[in-house]
Order: sequence, then C-alpha cells, then structure tokens
Amino acid sequence: MAWTELIDFVPEIGWKNGGNVRARVRASRSFRVSTDEDGWRGAGSIDDCDLLIFGDSFAFGHGVDDRDCFHARMSRLRVKTVGVNGYNMVQQLLWMERLRDRFAGKPVMWLAFYGNDLMDNLHPNFRHYRTPFVRASGGGEGWEIAKDHVRQDPWPFDPDPKGWGYDNKIAEVCTPSYQSDRAYSACAFLVERAASLCAEVGSPLAVVGIPDVDMLDPARHARLRARSSKPDAFDPGLPDRRVREICDGLGVPFLPLSGMLKVNDHLPNDCHWTPRGHRKVAMALEEFHRTVLTAPFGRTYGGDAATARDSGSGKPFVEAS
Repeated sequence: MAWTELIDFVPEIGWKNGGNVRARVRASRSFRVSTDEDGWRGAGSIDDCDLLIFGDSFAFGHGVDDRDCFHARMSRLRVKTVGVNGYNMVQQLLWMERLRDRFAGKPVMWLAFYGNDLMDNLHPNFRHYRTPFVRASGGGEGWEIAKDHVRQDPWPFDPDPKGWGYDNKIAEVCTPSYQSDRAYSACAFLVERAASLCAEVGSPLAVVGIPDVDMLDPARHARLRARSSKPDAFDPGLPDRRVREICDGLGVPFLPLSGMLKVNDHLPNDCHWTPRGHRKVAMALEEFHRTVLTAPFGRTYGGDAATARDSGSGKPFVEAS
C-alpha cells in the first residue's frame, strides 16, 4: 500500500493513520507498519507509556520496519509515538489538546522537522489535503489557529504556487528574512501553547530539532543557497539557534539532533532515517529523557524560564557517538 491508503479523514485536523493496520508500505524502501486501535505506531498505549512523542513522518518512522523505529530501540522506556506523515506542528498540537487527559503527568517530546514543518505551519494545505494552519489574528499582532476550512474535499488551488517547493522551504528557514521571521514567530506561538497545556496537566515538555539531510552536507548547501531569498545570508545553523531561543524563553528543554546525525544516517534520496539513524536517535532521546527531561527539570516544571534553564534546558547536549 501507499501511505496515503493507510489514512482516514479527521475533522479539523485533516487525517490520521487508520487503526489496527498491518501493512507493507511502498516507498523508496518498502517497510512494515502496524498501528494500534487509535492509529498510533508502536507497542503499548498512551495510557501505559513512560514517554509520549509527537511529530510527523519522523515520529511515525517512515521508511523502516516497526522493529527498527527509534521508539522500539529505547529499551529502558515504554515509548508511544503520535506521528503521522505530512503533519505540520499545528496538527501535532491539536492532538496534544485532544489527548491531554490520557498523557497527564507523563513526559512529552515534540519532534520539529526543519525541512517543512516550520513553513507548513503557515499554509492551509499539504499538497491537495486541507490542513489547519497558523494565521495572523484579527488585530494583526498575534496568531490564531485556523481550521474551519478543513474538509474531506481536496484543496482547490495549485499546491505548489510559483515553484515554492521543498528546497525553498529549507532554504528560507535557514535565512534571516521576513518569511522565516513569520515562521519562527508562529513556531513560538505553538510551542508556548503546548508548554502551557503540558504544564496544566503536569507533563514536562521538550522540543527536539530535526535537520534536513541537505542541511548536514556542505556539498549540498550551494543548491539551497540559490533557493534562498538572501543567498549571502544563508545559514544552516539558523533553525537550531532560533528554535533554541524560543525554547529557552519559555523554559522548555531543547535537543538539536544536527550534531549527531550524518548524511549516511538517512535513506538514499530520502530525508528519513535509516535503521542506523534510528538507533542513534533512540540513544540521544533516551539519554536526554534521563538527564534533562525527568531530572531535575521534571521536578521544577512550571517554574520561570530562568529556573528551567538552570536545570538543564539551556545547556548543550553531548550526543552519544
């Protein structure tokens, strides 16, 4: 099956994985997938997990069998992932809001993929699928989530106007510009809303930054630089710095994966991770959970940003080799 054959329509959110799926998914590398009755991949349930992870296709584990997914490799923890291919951060946040009572008190990690998540938060569609998105609020000085347009019928307009494609999105979030400022401002709005929600239910929250494979390879930077609105200002380290600033300001721990992932940790001609990449991510997340998310930060959750930073969120994380 194609991954689009695994999904069901969900009002306001757009789509989700079907429940109780057992299938082999066609991709550049076909892989076996199973989901629980709610449509989430991985063993166990949200109710009995030690750690809940929200995200898009990276949280879903696109490209690898169930047994090779990072959440299956975190042997010390019972991990559940709420991840769906194609999701932006707005869709992920809406699931946090819907599931809040089920994960109350449990640590939460939010995977943010720089390849398209940050820019897709501002768009009302993913290809021909309608998606909730962030738009300027009535006064023009804040943000709000728009979802009334999300229906089952296809988005009627060109899904890629003026060639605004995948590479353009990566190039722009790596460039100081009007568009990237909007994207990071919208991201801050979403992270603040998630942090407030998690604080209300007593769940420590952390954000994990995921670079695109092209951001890791200097040989590919020339192509991305050419797609940037300000080629001379292109900087592949900008997303990590901007997202860290957002998280530090909110007292939310932040883990960038850019320092540990290599090009060969990704599938050929694909931004997703190989089984080896999943193993490295599993090690990093498990160590971050142990040293930062649950101790001592978990005991001071809900305090001011300075207290949280002193407890570890502002410190650099040393990844396992």
